[in-house]
Amino acid sequence: MPTIVRSHTGKCKLEFDFSMELEADFQLQLRSDGYIGISVSSPLTATTARIMKEHLERRLIWCSLTGTLTGPAGKITIKKLVLNGTNPHGNTQSSSITLDLMCAGNAEIEYSEISQQTVEVHFGLTNFDFMGCEYTTELNTIRADKFRAGLEGMEVIFKQINNHQNIISELAINHDVALTAEAITTISIADLPQLEGLVDDVILLLSFATGTVMSWIYQDVYLNDKLIKSVLHSTVTGPFVDRNWVIDPRNLEDCDLRIFLETCYPAFKTLKSDLGLNVVLDFLVVAEQGKYSEVKFLLDSVAAECLLSYLPSYFRKIGKTGNLKSFKSKMKELLNQFGIVFSESELDFIKTRDKIVHTGKFPVGVDPIEATRMLHNLMDRITLTIFGYRGRFYVNHANRYNREALP
Repeated sequence: MPTIVRSHTGKCKLEFDFSMELEADFQLQLRSDGYIGISVSSPLTATTARIMKEHLERRLIWCSLTGTLTGPAGKITIKKLVLNGTNPHGNTQSSSITLDLMCAGNAEIEYSEISQQTVEVHFGLTNFDFMGCEYTTELNTIRADKFRAGLEGMEVIFKQINNHQNIISELAINHDVALTAEAITTISIADLPQLEGLVDDVILLLSFATGTVMSWIYQDVYLNDKLIKSVLHSTVTGPFVDRNWVIDPRNLEDCDLRIFLETCYPAFKTLKSDLGLNVVLDFLVVAEQGKYSEVKFLLDSVAAECLLSYLPSYFRKIGKTGNLKSFKSKMKELLNQFGIVFSESELDFIKTRDKIVHTGKFPVGVDPIEATRMLHNLMDRITLTIFGYRGRFYVNHANRYNREALP
């Protein structure tokens, strides 16, 4: 089960999309899976009766929230919530109602005014399993719990939270979602709006690298070690997948994840729009959540088709022509364009994909596990080569998950 990461209480004003307002007490909980739930308590009045009536008649009710927090004091704003349900209770002398709301956007909390200064920002990361390249010494213990990467002129430190290894051990058993690490950097307030986009891209790259869906669920801003702002991130994530790496997160001698991020991030940012790489990576990561080889194989094939759909416009942009008439011819053009080493037999996945689409199963004579691993490895090699990662270490799924240099 997801765990509660943050809890807040206070007083708020709800503004509904049918021109009605309600002032009431509220409780907020941020879960490790990115779900933000709001519980609002109010006496049963004509206003709350109207809210119940609207909910029964049209179900989908939207509202916004502004309010104040208690312990510590702060101001909270949530621009978009949806009403999940209403629960009246009590008796004729004292009746009340509880509204169950779900955030459809972020919750922003300000604890003090923000001035134009340099701040330290912490992003809470879920499902990030890694070993550090640097050590922390605390209370006579030494832990390899962090590594750092230089990205866009700033240094980002990735650090395990306390009890990281026990949390990962539980995730490997229950395949849930949990807070496991933080990404920490120092930045000027003026550049803070751009930081979120960088972190989104980095988390997508790390999700691909570690073979499991990662997300950030909070952003804390500190000035002189004092928390001045928090953003609670309403997001959709997936379950933890154990040891399905593309890049070995144990980091070993070379700090593979640092090398991966510093090498791949610039190319990813440059080519993301040209080749739809963010969508391609999403499909490759989601494919690994599937329980059946048919599902994994088809999603990896969709990732390939997505990438190839951008090839005509990319070729026009770089002034290149080629044979783009069929799935197979486009695959060859892509592989040759980026100098990716491949064998003709690896392109047999196209026939297998067609068979699964039309029959729902692998063709006779094709081993589902082996075919899926081969396609996974091909897509890994394509993606990593596009990112300029050739010659560096990756995990070859088609060769017993060995850590090898990318050809």
